[in-house]
Amino acid sequence: MLLGTLAVSCQKENMVEPNATEAQACTVRAVSYTIDGVEHLAVLHSDEEWDAFLSWMLALSKEGREVSYRNLSATISTTQSKEVITYTTTSEEDAIAWGKKMGDAGYEVTIVFDSDLKAWVCIATN
Repeated sequence: MLLGTLAVSCQKENMVEPNATEAQACTVRAVSYTIDGVEHLAVLHSDEEWDAFLSWMLALSKEGREVSYRNLSATISTTQSKEVITYTTTSEEDAIAWGKKMGDAGYEVTIVFDSDLKAWVCIATN
């Protein structure tokens, strides 16, 4: 009887694991992006992949490439007027955090590296 109880309790623990996997599925993002005017599509499966993608976008912009992206998985604002928000920073971490926030809010984000300022100019457009 004791072995039967242990077997049942093991089954209950296994049933919890799929729920953890389902929670991770919420971080999947479909991202449309352009590099020098050429459009691409990527599917990112975690926040870590999203951070790596944004870091790559910043690196490309620092090389002088024209880059922009939109998180297609985000809810897009339905405001009538076009809103443009500009953020300038010398910190890669701050640029990634801002780009992540604006991308998850449904904005199209364009990143330009200003070599005179040695700073990223990040522009979000809805």
